[in-house]
Amino acid sequence: EYVRKNLGGKILVDDLAGLLAMSPSHFSRVFKAYTSRSPMEFVTRVRIHTAHDLLLNTKTPLSRIAYQCGFSDQAHFTKTFKAQAKMLPSDVRKVNAQVAA
Repeated sequence: EYVRKNLGGKILVDDLAGLLAMSPSHFSRVFKAYTSRSPMEFVTRVRIHTAHDLLLNTKTPLSRIAYQCGFSDQAHFTKTFKAQAKMLPSDVRKVNAQVAA
């Protein structure tokens, strides 16, 4: 819930650990044991999932989506999105437009 509410800002492992009164290293170990992902991998996945939803359901410019989802700039967003989703953010919109037509 914290990640989703603070998606546009910087989210640090220290902050997440502090919410549960754990050290960052202990939190990271426990988080990975339960989710099979590091906390930052989880944050990135939430960012990409949210961006994907925005790409499909809004006409918000890519630069604004990048900022809303916590990426430092559009280039970083595009690179990360492509690595995770296996397609460019602009392609998501193109495919969605073709399906809707």
